[in-house]
Amino acid sequence: MIFLLPSLRRRLDRFCRDTTGGSVIELAFVLPIIALLGVGAFDFGSALTEGNRVEGAARAGAQYARVNSAVEDHAGIEAAAWAEAGDTSLVVTPVYYCLCSDTGAASQPCNANCSSGDPARRYIEVKVEKVWAMTFDYPGLPSSMTLESSIDMRIN
Repeated sequence: MIFLLPSLRRRLDRFCRDTTGGSVIELAFVLPIIALLGVGAFDFGSALTEGNRVEGAARAGAQYARVNSAVEDHAGIEAAAWAEAGDTSLVVTPVYYCLCSDTGAASQPCNANCSSGDPARRYIEVKVEKVWAMTFDYPGLPSSMTLESSIDMRIN
């Protein structure tokens, strides 16, 4: 049997029954989880915001192509997309194509008539991509992802 001094034994008993520091210990366990959830919510919100910017950039590029449909202005479409997003790191890819209204089949070249004799309708597809990096690395998730949007619009 272990012999303890009476004063030491009283202090040890009082320490074992004391609950005043319990909330600090609980906070020490819960605070990292709450911080991780907060940072994750911030990253998710940032990804949604950037996704909306990418979509708006694709829409702005397609609208520019529609307004300036007389020429295929790839540089102007790219500039309109960059201006809308406020970001020149976007990869903007405009593709012009034609479809026949009677069959829906692609017409090559665009200045040819369809089988019905009607001229082919011109369309543009503006695809915008951006590589978005997360604020922190999360286990099991990639550290970056590609956000992309594609808009198809008839231009004449």
